[in-house]
Amino acid sequence: MRRLAPLPLLVALACHTHGPVPRAPTEPPVPASEAPPGRALYEGGWRAPAPGVLALSPDGRRVVVVAHAPTRDDLALLVLEEGAIRRTLPLPADLGEDAAPVSIAHHPREPRVALGVSPDTVLVADVARGEIVARVRGAGPHDLAWSPDGATLWAAGEQLVRVGGSAVPLPEEAGPFWRVAASVGGAAVVATDAGLLFVDAAGAIVARHELPVWTHDLAWDGEGFRSVHLEA
Repeated sequence: MRRLAPLPLLVALACHTHGPVPRAPTEPPVPASEAPPGRALYEGGWRAPAPGVLALSPDGRRVVVVAHAPTRDDLALLVLEEGAIRRTLPLPADLGEDAAPVSIAHHPREPRVALGVSPDTVLVADVARGEIVARVRGAGPHDLAWSPDGATLWAAGEQLVRVGGSAVPLPEEAGPFWRVAASVGGAAVVATDAGLLFVDAAGAIVARHELPVWTHDLAWDGEGFRSVHLEA
């Protein structure tokens, strides 16, 4: 597995709430440097490859992070709960020297995560039992998205794959698929170099939306897809 420059592992949680701000409208906002810090969840000998690959469970009580063991270079999934390491799950050694974890997504209902490993593998791990329960080759690892009910997992990369199914035939000019989000029922929207493609649960393209700007992230809000764009 390809070795990445390790960083000391520090995982912290911060709570953000929405509501009225008890401040006059003319008062300047609080500088980020003065904002209350997050609570340190774990700090120890494990080392996180850069960039860090970690996922937070929907209830915010579990963090799953890819990390190097303290005394060796093997990579593992580190499961943190209540400020302690609950279990570790070594990644398969036969992934190859060029393999590198690049994306992760926590299941919306179950203690499972999907892990995208470059160049073309997706692993599904049961972090409660500490075992790999599925392994799919040929799936893009750039981004992963579970449907809100957890029944469907999409993987975006050089191609778009519904994990457990076949690759979606998409136009060559669309280029790599960078971001993906899924809705209830398994439909998806995927961000490409050419804009957004909307794909139904059967894998057919149902709409296209060309954009002159880069799509940074996508999400399903319960009624429709939302996207965030960055302009150069």
